[in-house]
Amino acid sequence: LVDSIIKTAMKKRTSDIHIEPQKDEIRVRYRIDGELISAATIEKDKQAQLIGRLKAISNMHQEIVYDQDGSINTYDGYSIRVSSQKNVNGEKFVLRLLKKNADKRSLFELGFMNNNELVDKAFNRKNSLIVIGAPTGEGKTTTLYSVIEYLNKPEINIISIENPVERRIPGINQVEIAPNITFASSLIWSLIIAIALFISSKLKLSS
Repeated sequence: LVDSIIKTAMKKRTSDIHIEPQKDEIRVRYRIDGELISAATIEKDKQAQLIGRLKAISNMHQEIVYDQDGSINTYDGYSIRVSSQKNVNGEKFVLRLLKKNADKRSLFELGFMNNNELVDKAFNRKNSLIVIGAPTGEGKTTTLYSVIEYLNKPEINIISIENPVERRIPGINQVEIAPNITFASSLIWSLIIAIALFISSKLKLSS
């Protein structure tokens, strides 16, 4: 049943699967093109088995009924992030389907103006912070990877911190979040590397 739900979602190009215990049934909804669509209902008596299976394949603790995060990596071409949340009817699960090595798209293919000067002004700055925000499935990750591809040159050191790494890019130092690798610790190490490179360049110039 769980396998069928996931594979059907993949065929429908779903970004998220919501598996939600209700009072008398379990509701399954797919998020397609940003909208949640009802996909199926499951008998309430299958709830314990369904939750047990989801926890097993997501490497979650079976006995814990409070919020957990896990992942499923058994489907070719996909990395699936899983989160659970306790509610009054049981445990709700959200599965985020991430397609590995999706087709590359240039910034200009995404609709950015085909003008390198303007793109450089927006993205190629030495001291800046860029925030990209949009609803689920609207292209945030695709845009960020396109920006990285645009900036990726041998003379530039680029470090990405991702959870998970959705597409591997040659020449980029990609860090994947793990139990012993957090966003905070990775950012600190990235800053240390950046400072060391800056000092090294200054020393070369002075000598």
